[in-house]
Amino acid sequence: MRVALAAGVAVSVAFAAPAGAQDLAQMCDKVLDVQVGQWAEYQMSGGGMGGSGRMRLAIVGTQDVAGENAYWIEMKIAGDQGSMITQVLAGTYPYDSDQIHEMVFKMGDQPAMKVSGQMMGMMRDRMGQNPALEATEKCRDAQIVGWESITVPAGQFRALHLKPADADGDVWALEDVPFGMIKFTDGETEIVLMGHGMDATSSITETPQAMPGMGGGR
Repeated sequence: MRVALAAGVAVSVAFAAPAGAQDLAQMCDKVLDVQVGQWAEYQMSGGGMGGSGRMRLAIVGTQDVAGENAYWIEMKIAGDQGSMITQVLAGTYPYDSDQIHEMVFKMGDQPAMKVSGQMMGMMRDRMGQNPALEATEKCRDAQIVGWESITVPAGQFRALHLKPADADGDVWALEDVPFGMIKFTDGETEIVLMGHGMDATSSITETPQAMPGMGGGR
């Protein structure tokens, strides 16, 4: 939950700028303009993460769903407790649970599994609202601290320092970086950019198996 919220908060305020309310609203809307291939990888540390690890966000493909374009959005987490890859097919980023058409996940060396159809519907009911989406909706209320020079493992950036609305912590963000976030910290957790690019492909190379009893395949 903390990972999703931190990423969502960072993405949601990444396009804020010291301008009027109308200009700020237009900047916030740019978060929805994702591109296939974009990726950003982060180092995560602190008590709020339950240990240290890495998180990679990426847009790894598109698929037509009932005549509309949807994105395969991947989150890969590797840490002290192992690794997990989650991919969701959704029409927007960030997305709410009821916007997910399919899901694929892979835990460690176990086979990749696909969730769709009736099982996907059951999972939506249990997910609740995506904290990243909630944070995005509050983008226009971000408090602007100002532009600052900041150094992270990915390099040195001149980024916008913000304090998210209704959330503890500080975010340094930049429009030119996929998903926007350079650094997030709340005194307990720290997430810093390790690298980014526009050449992402799926981390799952095998054909996912259908969840037992659900039938079908990707």
